[in-house]
Amino acid sequence: MSALSLCVLCLILMATPSGSQCPQRTWPQDDALTPERVVHTPSPCTKEEAGTSVPYSSFSPLQKLLLAYAASTSATFSGLSSFIYYPAINALAESLHTSVEAINLTITAYLVVARIAPSFLGDMADRMGRRPVTILALALYLSANLGLAIQNNFVTLLVLRCLQSAGASSTIALAYGIITDVSTPAERGSYMAILMVENCVMFYLSHLARLTTKRALQTRRPPLVLC
Repeated sequence: MSALSLCVLCLILMATPSGSQCPQRTWPQDDALTPERVVHTPSPCTKEEAGTSVPYSSFSPLQKLLLAYAASTSATFSGLSSFIYYPAINALAESLHTSVEAINLTITAYLVVARIAPSFLGDMADRMGRRPVTILALALYLSANLGLAIQNNFVTLLVLRCLQSAGASSTIALAYGIITDVSTPAERGSYMAILMVENCVMFYLSHLARLTTKRALQTRRPPLVLC
């Protein structure tokens, strides 16, 4: 998971920034509202402006496809990091010398943060742009994964699981925003299909990873990295 999140982070870092989507409009500076201005208010972006004068996005079709795949892959991290954690509850309780109830608290904290974090990072993405917030979320997720791999006490586990949830859960909302920004309404459905398919595939892969981890723990073999 850490290697996969690092690959997605590098792909987004290499992406070139998109251009303006619609040409800038100039409005009269007077305060009087005439009937023509009220009735004939133009749309934010007409077909002529989006298709002929100025392109909807400066990304090429290949770049938009790669961004859709990268954003869709990052959107699968939250569910995968949640499902793969469940088989290791008893092993973590034994390793950290704590109770199963305490380890269950880390699951509760993960789910609570997953419901709250997208509201803040999503608003930041609207104000600051998708790319810097996406990089922030993936960097936070990657750092939490590395910390979880070397932690050895319950408090550190709880804090890092919250940080992991904050970074991973926001990628779903950011993925929708990225696809919406770079694609026109006519082609948006095909890019959204990539997001839906990847989430469905990762849902089944997460269950496979959960079963594999459970079997590894039962046979006392080294388990998968739980992050």
